Amino acid sequence: MCRIAGIINPSLSVDLLEDMVRNMCAIQKHGGPDDEGIYTCEKQSLVLGNRRLSIIDLTSGGHQPMSYSDGRYHITFNGEIYNYPELKYELKKAGFLFENQSDTEVILAAFATWGPRSFARLNGMFAFALWDNFTANLYLVRDASGIK
Repeated sequence: MCRIAGIINPSLSVDLLEDMVRNMCAIQKHGGPDDEGIYTCEKQSLVLGNRRLSIIDLTSGGHQPMSYSDGRYHITFNGEIYNYPELKYELKKAGFLFENQSDTEVILAAFATWGPRSFARLNGMFAFALWDNFTANLYLVRDASGIK
């Protein structure tokens, strides 16, 4: 599984926040050896980080934090969505196009369609932080059992 990190703190400089999140990610490298990434929203003093363990989509298409909808949404995700093929099929029928094979992109498309109600439709073990650039809302979500 991946490893996630993040900080939102307007009292600290964005450079310091980025350094802190990069350090968090470096410490977690053992759990996400395949890739790493950082997303920064300077305006809101938010930094999200990810260490990736490639399981579902082994290509660079699964890079995280992942952006969606022309940069409106950003997610750092750990876990697995067991029902993502069914959700993806439903979203494709509604006209959504997908760029990769990851369950992460399905979470983002589901959120773009159903908003926070989409979280109840996710079956799996997961934890993620999802940022909405337009509303400046940060959603911290985990599976109902608290596995992640």
